[in-house]
Amino acid sequence: MHPLWIINLESGSELSDELSRLIDSIPSEKRRYWHYSSFPSKSLSSIEDCLSFANDLKEEGRKCYNAFTGQGFRMTNLHIAVMGRVDQEFTRGIMASLGGLLRDIMPGIVADHANLGVDITGFVYVPYTINQHNDANVRRSCALFLEQLNTVVDRQSGIMYNHLVMYQDVQYQAVRYYAQLSEKEVVQLQFQYLVNIYLCSETTPCLFDQVDAGKGMCTLGAVSLFYNGKLHELTSVRAFETILLEQFRSEENSDDGYADEVIRKHLKSDTLGDDHIEKRLREGCDSIRVDLRKLDEKADPHPILDLFSVRLFPSYYLQFLRYMPVRVVKFLRRLKYAISTHYASMVSDNRRKLEKAITEALHLSYNRILVDGSCKYPTITQVKTFFRKAKEFFEAQCAEVQKQYVEFVPIPKYLRKDYNLCQDVDYEQYRKEQLEGLQNRLKKEPVVLALIVRCFLIGVLLVFIGIPLLRLLSPQVINLGNPDKIEWLWILVLFLLPLAVQMLFRLRRHFKKVKRLRYRLLALTLREVNDSLSALLYDQKIGVYRTLAEECQRQVDKIDRWSSSLSFDDTVEEIEKLPQTLFSQDILTGSFNGAELVKDKGVSECRCRLDDKTKSISDLTRDDCLSVLRRLFKQVNIVENASIATDDEELMIDKGRKMLAMWGVASGDMLDFNSSSNIGKMIDLLGGNLNLDPAVMMAGINGMFVDSLANNTPSVRVSSTPARLEKCNIVADQSDNDNLYFTTWQQLPVGVNSSFLCNYKIESLDSPSFSDILVLYYCYFRQRDLAYRIADIPVSVSRESMSGLDEMINKLRLCS
Repeated sequence: MHPLWIINLESGSELSDELSRLIDSIPSEKRRYWHYSSFPSKSLSSIEDCLSFANDLKEEGRKCYNAFTGQGFRMTNLHIAVMGRVDQEFTRGIMASLGGLLRDIMPGIVADHANLGVDITGFVYVPYTINQHNDANVRRSCALFLEQLNTVVDRQSGIMYNHLVMYQDVQYQAVRYYAQLSEKEVVQLQFQYLVNIYLCSETTPCLFDQVDAGKGMCTLGAVSLFYNGKLHELTSVRAFETILLEQFRSEENSDDGYADEVIRKHLKSDTLGDDHIEKRLREGCDSIRVDLRKLDEKADPHPILDLFSVRLFPSYYLQFLRYMPVRVVKFLRRLKYAISTHYASMVSDNRRKLEKAITEALHLSYNRILVDGSCKYPTITQVKTFFRKAKEFFEAQCAEVQKQYVEFVPIPKYLRKDYNLCQDVDYEQYRKEQLEGLQNRLKKEPVVLALIVRCFLIGVLLVFIGIPLLRLLSPQVINLGNPDKIEWLWILVLFLLPLAVQMLFRLRRHFKKVKRLRYRLLALTLREVNDSLSALLYDQKIGVYRTLAEECQRQVDKIDRWSSSLSFDDTVEEIEKLPQTLFSQDILTGSFNGAELVKDKGVSECRCRLDDKTKSISDLTRDDCLSVLRRLFKQVNIVENASIATDDEELMIDKGRKMLAMWGVASGDMLDFNSSSNIGKMIDLLGGNLNLDPAVMMAGINGMFVDSLANNTPSVRVSSTPARLEKCNIVADQSDNDNLYFTTWQQLPVGVNSSFLCNYKIESLDSPSFSDILVLYYCYFRQRDLAYRIADIPVSVSRESMSGLDEMINKLRLCS
């Protein structure tokens, strides 16, 4: 590209900022060839003012030149574009002479200036309504400025300015395709001139070398068309993905019947029935690790084994038996708490595991539904419908749960009878009765030693009474044989009989009764534990179903948020391109003055390969899109790598974006692109569907500076010449495959009619301004011609004024 220095004399306004913004939007690879400078408006009414401005200009020129050389550019020719407008005082004060001033200060900008070619083009904006300005002095000043330009062209044509371009905010009346431009659109036209003339490769000649504008002033028309094959394909893929995404989250794309079928298949099985839930909650609760027989500690000393211990009476009878009911109650309380806590903890753990397992199974529904070939709607709405239906299912299951008594703690056989007696009783009253019975029974426990003594006395008494009685009765009354022969045996039997009766019946019965009372208290405790655990089990089953219903609702809410967050990364914008303006349009989607360039959008539109046919993406029906979605979700990598089933919503969003990125890769393989490698070939590919007439009309010459249209050949800069543009003046630019620049031109008649444009006729110049003097200096004094004239009016300037100006400019030229 040609390094370009842009000098904007329209600084200090929103319009100059707009031009700067447009220049900055040029693709970065080309933007580095352009250096933009603007200067604050100032009054140039004296040599000192001119010197100050020249120094500022020289300093900015050094920055420009150093920026170019610092990037390694081969500076054989420096192009300078000067932008000004006739209705601004700063432009009128300096622009006519700026070409000469720039050449004079070039030694202060470039050390080796003699080997550097300098090409200066002035762009002068003349508002169409300048002749309607209310202030006659402004109209006079504008007319005088145009006459200064006429003088420069007449006396220094092609020297001070290589080219001068005049333009307005209207087209020539014989064209008049676009309406009068707004101020912002005028800036867009300025930018378009710069793009058409200078935005090219280093090997491409400047547009003015191909536009036979000759010397003097000219007017131009300029437009550009943009096309990028990669952008076309990315845009097509994005349009395709957008259609798919719209169907993917459309509320209409769901089927309640399919959701019910999935629920019947995966939720109404044994895995989620009431019995299965109860079984899972009671998992590991089929045994008890406590020896229930050890209701109390062993007696020490023992009432029989330690019969003769001195501690027996105070320790056993006065303490152990007295506090046995209290100890039993404490033991049963601890037992109740321990068993209840143990089983409740196991049930809670089982519930967490169960809910986690079922939740994970529910999460699988995302992928299960999306990859199910029998699913008519592989959409996120279908997944949401499933969770909505699943919530209703769990709520119905919750309502059907019945509170039942469950024998949570296994009951030993020896407690079964007592356990059954506890059914349908008042637990507190029953416990009170059993404790009272235990206390009463313990009070009746005999002292064993006393019992033995009584049995000894009774046994002696029986011997003394029984033996004589046997002798009396036998054999006369009762034939018991001869008692004398076995008298010793009778004595022994009669003596031990009371002890045997007391030990075998009374004492044994007492201990069995105490044991049975304690077992009844134990059975009652287990009954209470099972009651509380049954209530807990009921609550936990209710809780499981409610938790699962809440999880389904949470998934529905999460799907709504996730669906609304689905968006594509803006990869299309990563391709740098010229900004789209009134004069620069995309060849496929753009239009000029409302007239679209492509008649039938379907010609350039990509086509999607379906099962048995191909269709343009704009013609895809809902069923077509759903078929494509099924094909996309059949790819295992999408399901595995982009599963959206996660509790982390940020991660879910990231996975959603990843899923969309996979869509881009996968959908690209389903599309046939009607694209080309460069804009020239794309024009040929579009053929008759491309209407270039709006572009040609938009590029019609600008401004009311000519009397009639000339039949000049338009200039087209393009990398590959389209067949339909072969008759144009083609400038081959192999470095730019994306743009076509269409430029029309016309030479302006000699001498711009300033009095017509500004509605003011200059009749005298009695007191020339400093701007006039500066123009006369370059056009006459430097040429050794002292017959000064502007607008064919003789002008008188003192020799002192010219000598002082000459001295100042010579100093600028000699400055290194």
